Amino acid sequence: MTIIKNIFLFIYTLYQFYVRKHKHLDARIDHLEKHNHYNRTLISDLKKTKLKLKDKLRTTAREKLRSEKEAIAHDTREALALG
Repeated sequence: MTIIKNIFLFIYTLYQFYVRKHKHLDARIDHLEKHNHYNRTLISDLKKTKLKLKDKLRTTAREKLRSEKEAIAHDTREALALG
């Protein structure tokens, strides 16, 4: 496997981790808002963490797209060189 494909797999795995963590935070915030309304500070802190995670998701998604394009370009160059 080429280095570019390894980078793509790493970024994809990282992206999936962020998605799972974001869903977990969302569920935790919903639960706290329904059952623990008196602890607004905790809920507020979790929402801030969720926003930071959303920014990481966006950044990782851009990196994922960039690495996909690089992998396609690399494979195309290799195919043309062989052909």
